[in-house]
Amino acid sequence: GVSGELHARLQMASLVLQFVVLPGGQKLVAFARDEAVVWDMVSGRHLRTLSGSNGGLGRVAVSGGGHVVAACGATPPSAGAEQWLTVWTNVWDVSTGRLLHTRQDDSVHLGGWATQRWPCSVAVAPSGSILGWVAD
Repeated sequence: GVSGELHARLQMASLVLQFVVLPGGQKLVAFARDEAVVWDMVSGRHLRTLSGSNGGLGRVAVSGGGHVVAACGATPPSAGAEQWLTVWTNVWDVSTGRLLHTRQDDSVHLGGWATQRWPCSVAVAPSGSILGWVAD
């Protein structure tokens, strides 16, 4: 079981922005700028990388059984489109690392977002189906 002691340092290519411990306490999904990695918390071993990870992470959600994880975020505006963000949502199968679903919205206006709030939220139903996705 997990004792609360540090067993190993998780080596990631960039700074970890968020992480979520999966139900059962044996696995952890760490989200960095351009990667999402599933780790075994007891051994500290890298289990798999979740394919199709995006930068600009905002929110993370996990299904009740821990089989599905979802994340949403926003990528910075491109040159010439300074007032618009691309908001994305990805849903992965944790056991395979396969991207199950992706959604992208290129028409979210920046407005006062950068200093006030994150432009998305995501939730996953216990069954693993995506329950909700919101982009402001």
